[in-house]
Amino acid sequence: MLRFRLAAADLAGLRWPRAAENLLPPGRFGPHGLSFGSSFIEPFRHRAVSASLLRAPSATAVIVAEQPEAGQGLREVICSDGELADRLRRAHAPPRELISVEIQHGNGGVIVTAGLCGAAPIYLTMRGDALLGDWDAGALLRAMPERRLDRVLAVAALTDGGLPYSARTLFSDLRLLTERGRAHWRPQDGQSIEIIYPQPAQRPRLRALKPDADVPGAFIGVLRRTLQRWIAPGRPAYCELSGGLDSAIVAGIARTLTDNVSTFGLELDGAMGAAQRERRRVLAAHFGFADWALAASDYPPFGANGAQHRLTNPLPWAECYLEGFGALLGEVACAGGDTIATGLGGDELFHVRWDELSASERAIETASVTAERHPPDFVAAAAARDYVQGISDVDRAPPAPLVTSALQGAAAAAPLYLRQGIWPVSPLAAPDVVQFCASLPLAWRAQRRLERDTLARWGLPKSVTHPDMPETFSPLMTAALRGAARPLLARLFAEPALADLGLVDGKRLAQTYAAYCAGERHDEWPFYAAAMLELTLRGEEAVGSLGWDRTSDHSINSRMLYR
Repeated sequence: MLRFRLAAADLAGLRWPRAAENLLPPGRFGPHGLSFGSSFIEPFRHRAVSASLLRAPSATAVIVAEQPEAGQGLREVICSDGELADRLRRAHAPPRELISVEIQHGNGGVIVTAGLCGAAPIYLTMRGDALLGDWDAGALLRAMPERRLDRVLAVAALTDGGLPYSARTLFSDLRLLTERGRAHWRPQDGQSIEIIYPQPAQRPRLRALKPDADVPGAFIGVLRRTLQRWIAPGRPAYCELSGGLDSAIVAGIARTLTDNVSTFGLELDGAMGAAQRERRRVLAAHFGFADWALAASDYPPFGANGAQHRLTNPLPWAECYLEGFGALLGEVACAGGDTIATGLGGDELFHVRWDELSASERAIETASVTAERHPPDFVAAAAARDYVQGISDVDRAPPAPLVTSALQGAAAAAPLYLRQGIWPVSPLAAPDVVQFCASLPLAWRAQRRLERDTLARWGLPKSVTHPDMPETFSPLMTAALRGAARPLLARLFAEPALADLGLVDGKRLAQTYAAYCAGERHDEWPFYAAAMLELTLRGEEAVGSLGWDRTSDHSINSRMLYR
């Protein structure tokens, strides 16, 4: 939701002078943010984001919050120290999503605090005597003189992508400000970044239903209250629509708020794609959506069509199918949309509690959690040993009000949306919706009964409420890695930077990938992860030397931004 560069030398000059008209050193304060010396704080510019500049005797603070129809601009407030503390406390009260940056006068210390939704989290690093923060971790990586991989997490990414939700990231010098987390930076104390996790969130208690409880009706009500913050009657609404339960629910709720709903989706090939297209056709006809679709196979991972989205500050943990989704968001922008409702969070919404599992289910779950993950054969022996010995020691953020995978999904997807000026809205991951569903008896959460019954109430057929063939992008990934992506990956794996770092056996990686392309059964994830790590490590080198044409570079010049 914001980016900043805060240099120690500039922060030391912040003070509360006697003349109220000159509260900062020479600099600029305007609608696009705050700048002084070589430092700046720039909120994400969007009508859904508000920003406030608070000035008090002891500190200067910027609060950037998700607020529908907020308009652009930075509002200035001059206040006392007590008022500043109170405003910061009230700003972070649930369920608002925001990030605040507080600069302490005198010692130049910085406190950065995150909200609880993780809609567009920021990453932190240091360059020289400056603290850098950005919603686009790729921009920070481009500004870093050296990209040092965390060996343990790099092997975890190559193994199954099961990275912990933590302030620790794949890069040793890059930190994630996790939900409700607080980062402290004290230049006088060696300039290290300290991140303090919040207290664990308590899960909502289960509640007994009244005999005449209308659960689907209440579900519709809480979703409407969440989404109507973004959709005004008669105004256009833009929604993702895959044909699955989650996006169908969200788009259906949008239709109860306005007649003008446009839906966008990627369609798959084969029998799965045919079933998906039929569900989309039924949904569009039933609700009156103006529906737009792109063939997912036209935008395969690592394919030339849409490559600019992968080349724009590549991140190893980014959305896997960003070529297609990037093109789809381009269609949204062309249609006039700058906000889109997504189905993110639906997979986590109907979580089954531990005490609701049977003995056999608990045994299976325990075995899954405690099973040793074996790195792929091409991982170097020493790196595999470091992973086995170190993965359990990685610090993890405490339980959050939202399920961890939803927070990680939001973090992975956010840069793709924000780079195109589009704000993602995910009502199924909203705190009040999550709390409502978590309090329901298991009978309503199991097998997604609540979603299916809601769609049935709206008159949708069983082909939509109980699809025989739910969509999955796995075949697209397999086809891409063995087809359109093969020339690029073969060049990446011929002389991998990962081998120079001692993480993989380069020869073994190339041989294993060749065997996979020839039809040998193998999980495709390790090859995808290795390719993304290679692209991120190589940076600008990957563009020219690997034959990609960067004709549509939407990335910022991060080296100029974070000079």
